[in-house]
Order: sequence, then C-alpha cells, then structure tokens
Amino acid sequence: MVRSAIEARSRVRRVTPLKAAAALGILLASIQAYLLVKWVAGPNFAEVSYGPTVPPTWMKVAILTVEVLSTAMVVVLVYRFVVLPFRRERRIPFDGLLVLTALCVSMYDPLSSYFHVWFAYNSYFFNRGTPMVGMPGWQSFNEPGAQIAWPIFFIPALYAGMFLGIPVLGCLVMRRARSRWPQLPNIGLLAICFITIVVIDIVLEGVVVMRLGIYDHTGPSIPLLDSYYSHNALANIVLVAVTITAVTALRYFRNDRGETLVERRSEQFGRSRARSSTLRFFAVFAAMQMCLLLGYHVPMAIWTTINPNSAWHEDMQQNSYLNDHICGVGTPRVCPQE
Repeated sequence: MVRSAIEARSRVRRVTPLKAAAALGILLASIQAYLLVKWVAGPNFAEVSYGPTVPPTWMKVAILTVEVLSTAMVVVLVYRFVVLPFRRERRIPFDGLLVLTALCVSMYDPLSSYFHVWFAYNSYFFNRGTPMVGMPGWQSFNEPGAQIAWPIFFIPALYAGMFLGIPVLGCLVMRRARSRWPQLPNIGLLAICFITIVVIDIVLEGVVVMRLGIYDHTGPSIPLLDSYYSHNALANIVLVAVTITAVTALRYFRNDRGETLVERRSEQFGRSRARSSTLRFFAVFAAMQMCLLLGYHVPMAIWTTINPNSAWHEDMQQNSYLNDHICGVGTPRVCPQE
C-alpha cells in the first residue's frame, strides 16, 4: 500500500503545468484540424463575391497592398522569431510561439458571430467563406457564398503582428510603470496595460484600418470617431483590450527560468529540446485559445444575443462588398436598422 501511495504521488507530480496545458492544446488543435478539413472538403469552401457593388479603385489598391504586405510580414516574423532562434539554439522562444499560435487561432476570428453576425469583412479580399460555420450548432445566417468572408491573406498576419507587437509594447509599459511606482500592485500594472491597449485599438483599428473599408462593425460606437467606412464597436474595443492584456500578462509574469505560467517544468525534458518545444507550442496554443475564448468570443457572443438587432452601419447596408451577402444590397434580406 505504501508503495502504491508513493507511485500515485509520483504520477501526480508528473502532471506539470506544461503537460496539462499541452494536453488541452492538443485537444483544441485536433478540433481545429477537424473544422479545417470539414471546411475545405465541404460546400462552404466557396468565395463570397464582392458584387454587385464594386469597391472604389483606391479601396481595391489598398486591399491588394494589405494582402501583399501582410504575407511579407508573416514571412519576416516567422523567420525572425521562429526559424533563426531554432537554428541557433534548437529552441523556439516564447515570442516565436506567440507568432505561430496567433497564426493558428486567427481561424476563430469570426467565432464571436456564433449567434448573430455583428461584423463583416470586405469580400474583395481573397476568401473562401469561413470555417466557423462548421462549428456544431452555428446559428448565424450562412449559405455557401453568403457568409463572413474571412480574408485568408490578411487576418492570420494581423493576428501574428497584433499578438506579438502589442504585448511587447504592453510589457515595456508595465516595466516602466513598475520602475516608476515600485509599490504598485500587479492589478495596477494590468490596469495601465489595459488602458494603453484601449488607446492603441481606438487609433489603429478605428481610425486607420477600418477607414480603408477592410471591415466594419454593428453596435454602439464612439460617434466622434466614426466615418462612412469606420464604425469601431465599443464592445470590440473593450474586449480586444481585455484579450490582449491577458496575453501580455502571460508574457510579462514569468518565473526565474523565464517560463510563462503554461511552460513551467519544461526543464524536466533536459536536452530533448524538440520535444520541449512541441509541448510548449501546444501549451501556448491552449493559453491563446483560452484568452480569446473567454476574453473575446464568449462575451461578444453573449452581447450579440442580448442585442440581436443592433443596426448595421450604413456602408454595410449599401455596399455588397461590406455585407458579405448576409443582408442589404445584393440580397433579398433587410439588415437590422435603427
């Protein structure tokens, strides 16, 4: 009995944070692989066209430029933060794992529209609909060629840049705040980080990106910042800041080995760096999924359920390239209006 008890305690000790998070990551990756195969092999792998409304020339040029630059950015980020470190050390640093996992979880970007479509991408982007309509129980309107037009050559790159660049800046802000106010509690650091990211999102997403006609939202916004092609929903601003603050906290709070919460006890693998990096990838993948799911997708899905008839912005109703053929011009369906 004594021996059995010792073996049981040994097994418990072997279940480390890294192994537990990696196991969850492998499960989530399996689900994602299933959704991808179902999407590519099924009828929903169909282009959402931009017609009958034709985007203005400046918008076409902007979108094509964004696709080219986004693809180039992914190549640079993967080479700089994944390939080079692995060639030098046979190990992928946390920032490299952030880039890889951000590319992967970008597929879930439309998941917040599980119950009601509350935003739409410009369907002039190269797209084949979205794999999210294959989620069990998906309730938003969708048909092949009439669903959220996930931009294949833009959103993954956006996620990679956003979930690396903003947390790096957020960590810098928190280090400066800690240096300036040594007694400031961690919750104060996170509050400063959150406010910083709110400002970043208002400027970059609402004032810059959305004014190019890349995508648009429904729901309450900041009227002063709105334009014909820009309507950044308040719920989006808050939840983006919550989510990226969580990822920033994961990057900032590390132990004396430089390990994040989900990577701890990776030293048990000794020189087996390939196995360690693989498990660390799945662990960080699980953490990213949880940050997005709990910080953004679930709260936004609940919000759209509480407010199912939020008015669609004028540009979404009047332009088929911004309504993804869900409602408005080019469809027999009327969009929710004020």
